[in-house]
Amino acid sequence: MRILRVVTASAVFAAALLTVAGASAQDKVTFRLNWIMYGFHTPFYLGLDRGYYREEGIALEIGEGQGSVRSAQTVGAKGDMFGLSDGPSVINVATKGGAIRAVMSVTSSSPYSVAVRTDAGVKMLKDLEGKTIASAPGEAGLQLLPALWKANGVDGDKVKILRVEGAGKMVAIAEKRVEAIMAGLDNQSITLPRQGVPITDFGYAKYGVNTTGLQIHTHEDTIKTNPDLVRRFVKATVRSFEAAIADPAAAIKAGQKVKADLETELSLEQLKVGIALMPSKATAGKPTGYLAPEDWTQTLSLMKQYMGLETNMNADAFYTNQFVPNAPKMERSSAARRPDVGRPAGDLPAAERRVVEDDAVAGRAGGASSPRATRIGSARSPRSVKDPPWRSSRISPLGTAHSAWIESSMAKWGATGRLKLSASLAILSHSVKPPTRTMSAWTTSRAPLRRKSANS
Repeated sequence: MRILRVVTASAVFAAALLTVAGASAQDKVTFRLNWIMYGFHTPFYLGLDRGYYREEGIALEIGEGQGSVRSAQTVGAKGDMFGLSDGPSVINVATKGGAIRAVMSVTSSSPYSVAVRTDAGVKMLKDLEGKTIASAPGEAGLQLLPALWKANGVDGDKVKILRVEGAGKMVAIAEKRVEAIMAGLDNQSITLPRQGVPITDFGYAKYGVNTTGLQIHTHEDTIKTNPDLVRRFVKATVRSFEAAIADPAAAIKAGQKVKADLETELSLEQLKVGIALMPSKATAGKPTGYLAPEDWTQTLSLMKQYMGLETNMNADAFYTNQFVPNAPKMERSSAARRPDVGRPAGDLPAAERRVVEDDAVAGRAGGASSPRATRIGSARSPRSVKDPPWRSSRISPLGTAHSAWIESSMAKWGATGRLKLSASLAILSHSVKPPTRTMSAWTTSRAPLRRKSANS
């Protein structure tokens, strides 16, 4: 009878797991690109195509953008959950009241460059003295040009700037009316040679003036209420980019499934240039996605000195490494620097202390903190202090060795799935008497069961 009872328990539990996995919808996530889709965006679509986001319990919707600032503003207004913007745009929006923070670095090196015709006789930046550079009004690279001159001993007063609208600078350098233009390594620096204009690039990062490139960012409220979702999104994105680095052609093909007119050769070159911009000197030896404090400190300093930024916020107020896989532990635990992170609850003001205590309760009651989990009785409900049924010692038919696996599995299924499993296991705990031995046979079969649950 005891063996029959154990087998019955395992069957009921397996059915409960499969039911929850099938019934629990994936987290719907919207992600806003910084611009219309081009070659360097294709790793996101590779991750979609290969199911990396789906495996993390995310149903991802990607939208094209209208510039880094617009993407950052949209996330700040909670119009999208995640966005892609350059570091200076993240800082600008955050200092103007947009509660956003970078959670993963895509490119740690600046794409800004001065592209010079190879027949202009310019071998070093100082040779630009007496030459003319074309620039569109308001270009971020133009604002930082004095910093580039200072770092390389160039007399900026001897360099002429021709301000032209839109694509006018491309025409100006093609017709030899100027020797150089303000360019992007992933943009004009690629298209000019393809149009028959050979150039030499003087990249800002290479010549001592680096600002953080493209960053994944999200709202502070998302970080606070649903950190598990942020962690899963970053994990899937890191995996997507590492796959694109290993097989760039596959990334382009994935992008072409969404945008059929994506030109293969040009897109592949854009992707390879973007991949080259992913590391910086400060990220050497660090994992993919790592946000280097040195890069953010320099970016903030340059913005204050040359771009008119006024703020008392420190650089670490704009980024965190807490979600980057394999990031140094000290930085993962302390980088957030929010009032409710890294301080004992007793040291906080009363209002903030309640938030921290509520979050602690939510963590015990609902596993991954999600807005839905908080509403359904995790944060402020007295009964939420109780441990969920799958942690209870009364669920002994399955053995205590399975509790950690059960709880980690729940992170993928959302609040609804956790509640349904809680109910199923609560019934199971009252209906099955504990056996004297754990179910080692069930242990050996749990990996196949888990795969089936994730794909059902």
